[in-house]
Amino acid sequence: HGKHLINLFVLPDRENKDTAVETRTRQGFQLVHWAQSGMAYWLVSDMSLQELIEFQRMLSSHTE
Repeated sequence: HGKHLINLFVLPDRENKDTAVETRTRQGFQLVHWAQSGMAYWLVSDMSLQELIEFQRMLSSHTE
């Protein structure tokens, strides 16, 4: 996204339940985590949290 890389990690969700979006900041990186449809998702980037959450919403709407 522009000059920012976005890393997306997708893993099977052990609990197999949907969860709300959680956000964290670590060493200048934004992390967004949620679970949906049996999969756990992690987004990691140095872009603004607001932009990363917007990306998460778009991605989430396409994975339902």
